[in-house]
Amino acid sequence: MPQTKNVFAGMTVEENLEMGAFLVEDEIKNIIEEIYELFPILREKRNQLVGELSGGQRQQVALGEL
Repeated sequence: MPQTKNVFAGMTVEENLEMGAFLVEDEIKNIIEEIYELFPILREKRNQLVGELSGGQRQQVALGEL
């Protein structure tokens, strides 16, 4: 069963992270960089659709959106 409840499967990793960081628009780049430091695999997959990620990687994206 796909784990997509907390993420947008049709968007890339980076687009999902931007959605989570939009409330602090002037800090988006810094916030996303911090997320990539916490979850380095997401940097490698930043242009990949979230729907193509493993369940664990989707959970990392979901955590990064918080």
